[in-house]
Amino acid sequence: MYRDKLKYYVLVIGKSESDYKLIEQYLNVKMLGPSVYHLTDFQDAKTNTKILSTRFDAIVLDLVLPDLGAEDLIKEVVAFANNAAVIILTDYANMEFSIRSVSLGIADYLLKDDVNATLLYKSIVFNIERKRLNSAIRESEEKYKFLFQNSPSPMLIWDIETLSILDSNEEAEKKFGYSRAEFLTLTIANLRPAEDIAKMATAFQNVEAGVKVFKKAWRQLKKTGEMMFMDVTGRQVDYHGKAVIIAQLTDITEKLKYVSLVEEQNFNLREIAWTQSHMVRAPLVRIMGLTSIMRNYKNISPEVTELIEFLEISSNELDMVTRDIIDLTKMQE
Repeated sequence: MYRDKLKYYVLVIGKSESDYKLIEQYLNVKMLGPSVYHLTDFQDAKTNTKILSTRFDAIVLDLVLPDLGAEDLIKEVVAFANNAAVIILTDYANMEFSIRSVSLGIADYLLKDDVNATLLYKSIVFNIERKRLNSAIRESEEKYKFLFQNSPSPMLIWDIETLSILDSNEEAEKKFGYSRAEFLTLTIANLRPAEDIAKMATAFQNVEAGVKVFKKAWRQLKKTGEMMFMDVTGRQVDYHGKAVIIAQLTDITEKLKYVSLVEEQNFNLREIAWTQSHMVRAPLVRIMGLTSIMRNYKNISPEVTELIEFLEISSNELDMVTRDIIDLTKMQE
């Protein structure tokens, strides 16, 4: 017969000694050497040093205790349980109360007449695993919240269908000038110029078609109406059961201004190159042609010949300079 070899710590809270013995017997059938503790009064748990120093995997609770009513008892035991699965074991089949007890933090609600070794073992093991998974999910959510809220870049979450903004981080609030409460009353369309809305709708059709990640530069509006350009990198994720976009926004306004300045400078350089190649080189070529003709004249004095040579050298040097300027401007294109 299979017996679970993991070490389990189980606390039984109930006034019946026979119930405790039966539970201990059931647990030993399915578990190899479980540590089972028993209290007849929940108030003892708050002062019993051995109980307080033990990290329990599960607490089996009988609702009939002398010190508290059922609902108050559940609340106190759940608060005391830390991360242990709290399982009610009772004589009373009350469906309405059993459902309510789950909403109060109870892991399972079992009737004594129905319990056997297998059922009790499955309830404990399954609910320990459920607690572990829920704890992992909560931890993951806390990490996400920390990373989202402490991101050095503005971040927003919005609903894919309604475009309603569902969350914002502090950097987004600083950049746009809206408080978180104000963001939650807006859609992302409120952050775009009116003439960009149609383009935005087209872009999100691709997301709805299954594109999970996108990156695009958009014009954005601050609360003051000031325009800025932002590089938006978004990913489609599930957020509290909704399909949403979580997006990181990077302000590229100054970068675009710099690019525009460089492009303007390049344009000016091309204009200079055109001027050099057409307005300067044309008369320069004529001068070079004239010096060549003058060399062929007869009976030119040595002094004039020397002047022609100097003129020719200067013309060639100027020609080389203009060619270098043209080559440099071509490299900038």
